[in-house]
Order: sequence, then C-alpha cells, then structure tokens
Amino acid sequence: MGMEAGSVERVDVDVPGEGTQATAPDFRAVFESDSALLALLEPQAPEHRVVAVSDAYARAVNLPRAALIGRGLFEILPEEPGATDATAAQGVRASLEAILDGAPSSRTRLRPSRVAGDERVWQCSHSAVLGGADELVWIVHRVEDVSAREWELRQTAERERALRESEQQCSALATENKQLKARLRDLEAIEHENVRLHRATGRAIELRDQVLETVAHDLGNWLGSIQLQLQLLRRPAALPERRSLKPVEASEQAARRMHCIVQDLLQVARLESGHVELKPARVSPAALLRRVFEIHQPAFVASPVTLRTDLVGTPDDVYVDVDRVLRVFDNLLGNAMKFTTSGTITIGCAQEGNVVFWVSDTGRGIPPPEIPHLFERFWQARRLNTDGSGLGLAIASRIVELHGGRIWVESELGVGSKFCFTVPSASAAREWVR
Repeated sequence: MGMEAGSVERVDVDVPGEGTQATAPDFRAVFESDSALLALLEPQAPEHRVVAVSDAYARAVNLPRAALIGRGLFEILPEEPGATDATAAQGVRASLEAILDGAPSSRTRLRPSRVAGDERVWQCSHSAVLGGADELVWIVHRVEDVSAREWELRQTAERERALRESEQQCSALATENKQLKARLRDLEAIEHENVRLHRATGRAIELRDQVLETVAHDLGNWLGSIQLQLQLLRRPAALPERRSLKPVEASEQAARRMHCIVQDLLQVARLESGHVELKPARVSPAALLRRVFEIHQPAFVASPVTLRTDLVGTPDDVYVDVDRVLRVFDNLLGNAMKFTTSGTITIGCAQEGNVVFWVSDTGRGIPPPEIPHLFERFWQARRLNTDGSGLGLAIASRIVELHGGRIWVESELGVGSKFCFTVPSASAAREWVR
C-alpha cells in the first residue's frame, strides 16, 4: 500500500477568534457535486474526528450521517487486518501524518474490496485546508473508486506485455527465418556441388572410357605391327631377305610409340596429382630458343618445312624449370609439324609485360569450334585419326600453369596457328614452385 504526495489548490477559511470554537464551513454543495466519497476531518490526531461528510460516504460505510459526525475516522475505518470493507487504516494514518508534517496533499492505495461480487480498487487522498495564517484548520478526506482506471492500467500493461511478447516472438521468428534461409542456401550450395560432382564423375567416367579406348586402340595397332614383323622374321626365306633389318626397325619404331603413349599417360597423372617438383633456374630467352632450335633442327633437314627463330628485342631473363619448358616446346612443335606440310614453323619470344614464348606455323589452321577443347586430354585423338596420344597439349598446358603462366592459341583456317604461353621473369618471379 503506497503513499505519494500531490499538489492541490490552497483553501483559505476564516477562523473564529480566541476563546470561540471553530465551526465547520458548509462544504455540502461541494461534497455532493463530487462523485468521490468525501469527509471533512479535524486535524487533531489521533482521532481526526469527522465534522462533515457526503451522503455517498455515509452510504458506503452503511451508517447515517448523524452517526458519523463527531466520530473519529478510525472508528469508521477499523484497523482489523481481517476487515472485509474498503479500509486500510495503516496507510490512511500515514497519509494523515504527512499532512500534519506540512504536505499540502497525500495519497494512498486502499485494500481492494468486493462490491456486489465485483472487485473494487480504492484510492484515498487527503488535502490540507489552511487558515489565513497558513495554519492547518481542516483535512479533506477523499476516497475514490479507481477500479475503471486501474482496469485500464492493467489492460494497458497487459497489452504492452502482449506487444513485447509479440515483438519477441517476431524477433525469434525473424532469426529463425534468417537461419532457415541460411540453411536453405547451404542446402542449395550442397545440391549444386552434388550436381557438379555428379557431372564431374560422369565426365571422369567418360574420359576413363575414352582413355581405355584410345590406349587400347593405339597399343593394339603397335602390338599388331610388332607381331607382323616377328612373323616376317620367322618366315623361311633366302639369306639376304632373312638378314634384312626392316622388320627389326619397324618393331623398334612401334615399341617406341607404345613407350611414348605410356609415358604421356604417366606424365599426365603426375601433373594432375600435383606430385611434380619443379626445379627452376634463371635462363635467358635467347639461350632457351637456341637450345630448342638445336634440338629440333635435325628433324627439318629433309623436310619441306623450315624452322626459324624470332627473338623480339631483349626480353627479361626467365625463372623456369628448363627441362619442363623444353617439354612444352617439344609438344607444341610436334603438334605444328603434324599439321604443316610446307612453309615455316617459328619459335619466338617477346616482352609483353610478361615474357611470352610462341610456336607459330603456316599450316591449315584450326576450326573455331575446336579451339576451346584443344587443351583437353585426348581431344586430338578424338577429333583426328593422327599418331600420338592426344595428351601433348594437355601436358603443355599443365606445365605452364605450374609455372604460374597461361597458354592460349590464335588460329585462322588456311593461314596457320600460333600457340603462345607466358612464364615468370626472373625479376618478378613469385612463389609458384610446388
């Protein structure tokens, strides 16, 4: 049961002179116009006798007006803890004491009571009535039914509580929705990854079948050639014919080609697995081109195709695994020689930001739809019935990638092709060694 101070307008009354008894002013008109229960009390504690009372107050305590006048307030509002009427004597007494201590007004909440089965909440307030010299003359005792206000406050509090709970639920739902969306994105990513893996698996199976088909076909051809030559060696014949080395040479050539296919397969497997250790060294592009030319020039001596070099300016030294880069040139030159029947094959180098090497030819060129597939494994074996495993360009591409460079092709049908690749310069080499 709390008590709080308020502010009311000051009420001034005339007080009789010394030796005369104060007479209560006629507050009846004011009392009966107020919906609250009103009584006028003497300020003398502890009785605080009633000097005026409203009809509503008399009806509320179920006593006639005459029975209330002159009685102490706490005779009307007993202090029994078990009282069932709207009394709360302890709080009322504290409120009156606040007035006696100089507060202009004071307020307290009474114990809830039941009226006709409904719970009622009462509020009791006291206001000081002062004389002309600011002395306390009377105390206005006011009891008000604040049930409707209390109910509204409770409803407001309940609505606010429900709103807070609703906001918390909305926040929780928003968080859950966000988590569900994140989970959905994860599931979509997993699904996409599964689709990708499924497709990759399908491509791997297809590639495996193509590898088996290609290897079986090529190895079968070379084994058939060896068997044929062995049968020729076993056939009875005149001595000069039996001494001929042609069957032996043909068998050796078939065995070499079989060996090349097996080595290409092993090389691709090593490059794809990443189990390749590069041994880079600093070398000048001019020296590298000169070495490539010296290695391959003998193959062009009796050929209608001319091998030439083209060193543009003075490119920076490069930082490469020389043996691996020579393998790139081997594969590119071998590819150029297959499709160039006359004219020129050029190996060159220039500084174009990076150091760029190339192998160009005056062959028949490459159809545009085939260019995106050139560096795929076995593409050559699939598109043309030519010698080789179809792994050369794939091996060259992987070696260039391991050096941190890139490889590409420029081609025009009927004019020729130019395969280019970049490698790191010695001055700007980065950590690409695996």
